[in-house]
Amino acid sequence: MQFTNVAFLKELQKETRSYQKLRNILVLIARIFAICFLVFAFAQPYIPVSENTQLSESENVYLYVDNSFSMEAIATQGPVIETARETARRIIKAYSNSQEFQVISNDRDYGSKSLNREDALSAIDEIESSPFQLSPHELLKTVQYRNQRSSADKNRLYWISDYQSAQDIDEADPIQLDSSTIIHMIPLKSQQRNNLAIDSVWLEDPIVQIDKPIDLFVALHNYGQSDIEAAGLNLLVNGRNSSVVGFDLSAGAKSTINMSFIPSIGGWKNIELKIEDKSIYFDDSYFTSLNVRSSVSILEIAGPDAGSSIGRLFSTDSYFEHRKVQEGNIQVGSLKSFDFIVLNEPEDVGSGLIQNLIEFCREGGSLLLIPNQKGENENLNQLCKSLGLPEYGDITEQELKVSDLALDDPLLAKVFEKIPDNPDFPSSSKYYSFSRNSAPISSLMKLTGGRRFLHYLNFEQGKVFQVAVPFQEEFSNFHKHALFVPIVLKMAFNRSVEYPLAYTLERDIPLIKGIPELSQYQSELEVSNDKNSWIPVVQAQGGRTRVDLGDEIEEAGFYQIKKGDSLLQSVALNFDRAESTSKYYNLDDIKSVAQGSSVELWENDEIPVDHRIEEIQFGKRFWKSCIVLALLFLGIEILLLRFWRKKAVEPKVVLQ
Repeated sequence: MQFTNVAFLKELQKETRSYQKLRNILVLIARIFAICFLVFAFAQPYIPVSENTQLSESENVYLYVDNSFSMEAIATQGPVIETARETARRIIKAYSNSQEFQVISNDRDYGSKSLNREDALSAIDEIESSPFQLSPHELLKTVQYRNQRSSADKNRLYWISDYQSAQDIDEADPIQLDSSTIIHMIPLKSQQRNNLAIDSVWLEDPIVQIDKPIDLFVALHNYGQSDIEAAGLNLLVNGRNSSVVGFDLSAGAKSTINMSFIPSIGGWKNIELKIEDKSIYFDDSYFTSLNVRSSVSILEIAGPDAGSSIGRLFSTDSYFEHRKVQEGNIQVGSLKSFDFIVLNEPEDVGSGLIQNLIEFCREGGSLLLIPNQKGENENLNQLCKSLGLPEYGDITEQELKVSDLALDDPLLAKVFEKIPDNPDFPSSSKYYSFSRNSAPISSLMKLTGGRRFLHYLNFEQGKVFQVAVPFQEEFSNFHKHALFVPIVLKMAFNRSVEYPLAYTLERDIPLIKGIPELSQYQSELEVSNDKNSWIPVVQAQGGRTRVDLGDEIEEAGFYQIKKGDSLLQSVALNFDRAESTSKYYNLDDIKSVAQGSSVELWENDEIPVDHRIEEIQFGKRFWKSCIVLALLFLGIEILLLRFWRKKAVEPKVVLQ
C-alpha cells in the first residue's frame, strides 16, 4: 500500500525542538541574573568615598542658612528661604540622633554652642528674613575661628544659599582653612531673577527753604531681564501722598527721575519714595529725612569801624534772624545757637571768644572772617592760627580784578546758570596778603596773578571763610557787586544742610550725627519709631554730637529723637542696596576664598541632600539597584514563559 511522503514531519519536529531550546536558554539566563542580583542585594555592594570627604565619628557639622532679603524670591515651591529651611531640616535628619550641629545665619548668633538634633531643628524653624548678610569672608572666618577651638577630626560646612554676590570676593585676601574642612555648596535658585529697585535719592541743591520747591532726584535700576512698563513712583511727605510719576524702564537699565514738593512750614520732613515690585520688596522704598529751617540765625560781631554791608544784606528778608553786637558785648555761651557768625573787622578778639568760635565751627557752624581796615589784625591772626588758616599780612595797594571764580566748588553749585565770556568780576584797589599755609584751603575767588581773595577751610564739621579785604569802598567793590549776595547767602545756609538725608542700616549702625542741642538733654532723650521706643546713648566728643541708636534695629524707616513730646531730630534708615544686584558667586569664587579646604557643588536638584549624605556616610551603595535588576530579570523570565509558546508550522503534503 502506498503512503504519502511524511518527510516534512521530521523537519517540523526538528524546528520545534530548536525553538524551545532557545527559549529555555533565555529563561535560564534571566533566572541566573535574577538570582545573582538578589545575592548581590543581600551582600550590599558599595564604592567607598574618599577618606578626605567621608563622615567621621568626631566632626563639627556647620549649617549656614542664608536668610538675607534675596532669599525672599519665589521658587517653584514658594519662597527660596523656605526651601533653604527644608533643606537644612533634611540634612539634620539624615544624621544619627547623637550628632550635634552648629547653626549659623545672618542675624542669629548661637556662638560656638553645639545643638542636638531637636534644638537644631528648632533653631532652623526660628530663622526669618534678615536685612544683613554674611560675606563669604565673614562666614569662613567664623568657621575658621570655631575650628581652631575644637578637637574634632573633621569640619563640614553645609552652605545653603542663593549665592548672590552682594560683595566682590577679594582674591588677594583668602581664608586659609585646614584640609580637614569640607564645604558643600547647596545653591538654591528662584523662579525669576527680576527686581526693580530704588538705588539712591539726593538733592540737587542742598539749600532748602519754606515756600520754595525742593527737588529730589531718584535713581531707579531695573536688575531684571524683562522691560517694565507703566510703573509708578510715589512721593510721600510726612505720610501724605504728595505726587506720583509714571515711568518705563528697559531690562538692565538705570534711570533718574526728578520729583519735587513745596514745604509750607518748617521742621523735619519725613520723605518716602515708593515703587511696586512683585519679586523682591526690601528695596522698593527709600526713606530720607530733611530739616526745613523756619529761619536762619546770624550773629554779626562788629568792630568799631565795621561796614554795614552784612546788616543790609540780611535785613531785607524776614527768613534771616540777624543780630549785630559790638565785640565787647558778646555772650560767648550763646554762640552755639547761631547758624552763621560774621567776625566783621574786629580789633579785640579775646582768648575766650577764640575758644568758643573754635567749638562753634567744630559743631558745624559757618564762620566768616573779615579783616580790620586799620591793619590791626594781631588778635584775628591768633584765631586764624588756631583754626589752621593763613594769617593776614601787610596791605598791598594794587588795582586788580577777580579773574578766577571756582564754579565747580560745591558751595557755588547752582548759583549761576551761565557765566558770560567776559564777565564783570569784582575789583580791588587794596588787599591783604596771606601767609603760606599747608592746610587744604579751597579757593572760591582769586585775583589776577593767582592771589587769594576769598577761600574757606573745612574745620571739623563746620566751615571757616576768609576774605582778603574789609567791606569798605577804599579796598574793594565786592560788597556792592552782584556776586556778594549769593556767595554770602551760601555761607549762611551751610549749617542747615550738614545732616545726611539717610543712613544705611548695617549690622553695626554707625553713630548718627546729632544736632548740637542733643548733648544738653542726654538723660532726657528718647528714640522711637512706630513700634518701639528706647533711650539712646549720646556722645559729645571734640565738639561733635553723636547718637548711638543701638544694635537691635532691623527695620528701615524713620526714627525720631525726642525730648518729651518735642521732636528734636528725625533719622532715616534704609536697607543696604547691595542685595539688589542679580550677580551670583560660582564654584571657582568660593574655592578662591576657601583655600586649603575641599569644596563640592551639590547642584543637581534630582538627588536629595539626605541621599547625598547617605552616600558620604556609607559610600555609593548599589543594593537598591541590585533589587531592581533582580526584579527586572524575574519579570523577563515570566514574560518568556508566558508569551513564548510553541511555534505552529503548517505541514506541506507532497503526493507521489
